[in-house]
Amino acid sequence: SLFDKPDALKVPVHTITMHQHPIQLIRFDLLHPEYGGNKWFKLKYNLQKALSERRKTVISFGGPYSNHLYALAAVCRDYDLQAVGVIRGDAHYLSNECLNFCRSAGMALQFLSKTDYAQRMHSEFLNTLYARYPDAYIIPDGGDNDEGLKGASEMSMYIPENLTQLFISCGTFATISGILSKLSHHISVWGIPVLKAESWAAEVIHQQLQRLLKDGRDRSAQYQIAT
Repeated sequence: SLFDKPDALKVPVHTITMHQHPIQLIRFDLLHPEYGGNKWFKLKYNLQKALSERRKTVISFGGPYSNHLYALAAVCRDYDLQAVGVIRGDAHYLSNECLNFCRSAGMALQFLSKTDYAQRMHSEFLNTLYARYPDAYIIPDGGDNDEGLKGASEMSMYIPENLTQLFISCGTFATISGILSKLSHHISVWGIPVLKAESWAAEVIHQQLQRLLKDGRDRSAQYQIAT
């Protein structure tokens, strides 16, 4: 279950060898075939909050190949919630595998131009969503809110202590920030952005860590963003 206690989860670690160096793969993806990986963690507290508030609809945002929306569609189907995906782009993307799955799982899709999508978190647009879905729970892109960060922080407990370097792919940077907030200090972290983000990534991570860490610790020396 998505709501199992963290210590009840089993996350396999597989070791491969590249150029005579051992590399450990932390297989969060095996937690669930449709919403495994970091999505399991970033969605769990959001779904828990939506259910506790008796919301019937969950709305989130993403591009036409968003694995966040893919996972959200599946988890909402499994927990009897209506999912709505607000998509950056137009309807010609409907034929792709990701959005086909989202629709088959019951997600309603709304397409926005890139210009309109840039305004998605402004109150004017959010009010139109609430007018259409008055019982909605809204999750930012990639699960990048306090609930998503809290869930991502739990991923750190599955990181083997014998590691010296950890490589994490990054979109909204919520996963790397969550992991950093509780990760052992001897492990150096490399963030691999899926978009060009070097100019603003450090500030985003700093802000996310400030929301997570109550003691003001500076983790900037522990990570680098690959460019």
